[in-house]
Amino acid sequence: ADKTAAVRFDQVREALDERLRKQRKQAEQRLTTLPAKLDELTRAIESGSLKQAEPLYQSIAASIELFELSGLPRESYADAAARLKSLAPRFRDLQKWRRWGADQTRQELCVTMEKLISADISLEAISLRLRDLQIEWKDLDKSGSPVNHPLWERFHAASEHVYERCKPYLDEQA
Repeated sequence: ADKTAAVRFDQVREALDERLRKQRKQAEQRLTTLPAKLDELTRAIESGSLKQAEPLYQSIAASIELFELSGLPRESYADAAARLKSLAPRFRDLQKWRRWGADQTRQELCVTMEKLISADISLEAISLRLRDLQIEWKDLDKSGSPVNHPLWERFHAASEHVYERCKPYLDEQA
């Protein structure tokens, strides 16, 4: 039984060693692409393109983590890690601007929805506008900007009032 356990242990250790060799090789390959990715990230941040910068930033951060876990010498990626760290504040600023812009749009959606509560237009037009505003809100959520909960509650409450106003029309259509 001890011999079987020892053989099994050796097999598991060999498999783990092989996996670690593959991981290190992958990390070494990724290391060669890092300078170009950092240049691309810098350009994306300088141009204000968060949509382009975000996946690059995440990919580079994951690569640096892989280098650490793979046991690559720190000096082989230290400059890249320092460069990413120096880009981080400008990257965070882009994220804050996206959130601010999304919150401005959410504020406008709330105002528009609240106006529908007492709008002097047909229930058909109101119900169509209700649906469109809800779709716009969902599209903002998909943009990656975190939801502002007080604005969501405001929008939802106004939507409920508009829906109640349109309910007779919607029931008739059904």
